[in-house]
Amino acid sequence: MGYKFSIRPFKSFVALYLAFSMGLNAVVLNSNDRLSTSAIFIASWLLMHAITGGVFLSSFRMKLSTFLVLLTFIFYVLLTTVAGPNFKSSLPYAIMLSGNMLFAYICVKRLTLAEFMDVLRRTIVVLVVASLIAFVLNVDKVNYIDAHQRLNVLGLDPIRGFFAHKVMASLFCGIGMLLVLDTKGIPFKKTILVLMLLFILLTGSTTGLILSAVLFAIRFVVNLALGLKISSKLFLGMLAFAALTTVSAAIRLGPTVLEWLNRDPTLTGRTLLWRWGIDVAAQKPIFGWGFGNYFTTNSAFEVGQTYMVFRNYDVPHFHQSFIQTMVDFGGLGVLGLCWMLVRAIDTHYTECLKFNDYPDRQVVQILLLCVFASTTMFLFFNYNHLVTILLMVFFLYTFDGRKRMKTNPSVQENG
Repeated sequence: MGYKFSIRPFKSFVALYLAFSMGLNAVVLNSNDRLSTSAIFIASWLLMHAITGGVFLSSFRMKLSTFLVLLTFIFYVLLTTVAGPNFKSSLPYAIMLSGNMLFAYICVKRLTLAEFMDVLRRTIVVLVVASLIAFVLNVDKVNYIDAHQRLNVLGLDPIRGFFAHKVMASLFCGIGMLLVLDTKGIPFKKTILVLMLLFILLTGSTTGLILSAVLFAIRFVVNLALGLKISSKLFLGMLAFAALTTVSAAIRLGPTVLEWLNRDPTLTGRTLLWRWGIDVAAQKPIFGWGFGNYFTTNSAFEVGQTYMVFRNYDVPHFHQSFIQTMVDFGGLGVLGLCWMLVRAIDTHYTECLKFNDYPDRQVVQILLLCVFASTTMFLFFNYNHLVTILLMVFFLYTFDGRKRMKTNPSVQENG
């Protein structure tokens, strides 16, 4: 019998991996120069993936369905990337994306869903509190450099804390607030919630504030639907109708409303990026360009120079998850992403209808927020990124999870 981690060291490893996926190692190990990436930062991720691989091999026994899902995902990611242009520069990132799926698997294999959510909540709270302490101590690394020199709502320079970006910082903090709010028995719960709200305000992220408000609106809707015992199929149908209506209204009325509000109708260039991304995706509509391959091409640079707004900006992605997935992995990739989202939401919602003492409702709420945010942000599939990892974890729990075992570290409130 091979050596297996005891549960406490494994939870510590999961917490550190999740913290890295939110940007802890990027802030601490990189220099203040955003363009530089230190060798120790790269080594930190190599170590995480090496440990993941070791734990995965020690837990290799799995259901056939889980094995096929893992094999298909990894095979597709690597094959489409290798088949694309300039794949040598992108292949390491595709390998890390595949490694994220293996990490998701070992979490599902060794932790109940409640245990995983407990680790996620504790990790976010620790990062937020540590960020606030560093801010008070005037630690330069937690500050956010705003190119437009905008202040936050408190009249101070914005911060990002120990997160990769101020928008992501506020998004992750909002998720943490949801988990804190819905967990019983947390000491100083109100104080923690106040500190987390203060942190969001200090980031100065309008997007983060909007997403936090949307998250709690989603919480209300999901709890209402569960209270009314609405079936998962009807719930998903209502969500699809609401999404189509919203998208249609945004396309037809969005520019007019933005001009009326004296805002940039291109959303600071995002709509230009989306149009560009759709054109690029149409060139390779089935399998895509491969993960991250397109922006390594001369064609991407030449097209980018035709947009005045992007001439002094190295465009990393198209700022929209579904468009970026279409570019990277084609129509098949988008179908796969939609299947993962729908299956995860459907299964966890159904589980919550059956077992109110399980944290499935938080999974549904977080996934719906991520879908909403992904319309203007690149959240999945993005390597070493918390949202992508959460999607993988929540998806794999629908196949091979221990989430039905009643070993929950905490009992969630329903309301």
